Amino acid sequence: MDAVLEFRRLLSRNGGLLPSEDEILGLVGELLLLRRLVSASPHLWQGWNGPLGSARDYSWGVVDIEAKASRMAGESRLTVNGLDQLEPEEERELLIHHSVLTDNPVGTIDVPGLVDEIRAQILDPEGFDTRLASAGYLSEQRDLWLEHRFTLHRSHIYRVTEDFPRIRKSDFPDGSLPAGVAKLRYDVLLSNCSNFLLSGSEEESLFTAVARSVETS
Repeated sequence: MDAVLEFRRLLSRNGGLLPSEDEILGLVGELLLLRRLVSASPHLWQGWNGPLGSARDYSWGVVDIEAKASRMAGESRLTVNGLDQLEPEEERELLIHHSVLTDNPVGTIDVPGLVDEIRAQILDPEGFDTRLASAGYLSEQRDLWLEHRFTLHRSHIYRVTEDFPRIRKSDFPDGSLPAGVAKLRYDVLLSNCSNFLLSGSEEESLFTAVARSVETS
């Protein structure tokens, strides 16, 4: 069994089994958001769209949430991919759930542990498992995933309003990237985003409101 596990580890390091390090961190960020959501209502995991290739990581009612995770190194920042990621849709609210972590072999945050916490609270664990598989997580690989542990330092939520620092479609004459530019990726310094940070009570109100929308839907 040890030889089999070591072989799987080797495949993982060479990209054979697990997603990349950045993708694992990203999945941790999404699961940290889901953990908070399902604590408000066990149905809310169903708004998780990240593994489905949707434009938003999470959507429920008129609320869209982008889940971001970054390693604690230097000035705190979040990475934005493309012009559309921080472009709120009309009559919808766009929020960013940002978590800051460090790699730690004895840390308390890992994908299998987060999965277990969420599965214990929801009503459709099989459907959740299917969504996880689309994200690259299979319970049969649990031992490999447990090798990627983190310490969570903080999680905050930001509201994306008109003044939130970002590159927008309106910054370009025709609302698209210049000819010959195929991709846009940039960082937002969170030191410039304090005016958009939700307080603890505002975060609780947000999750309560989203949970109540389940009862009325």
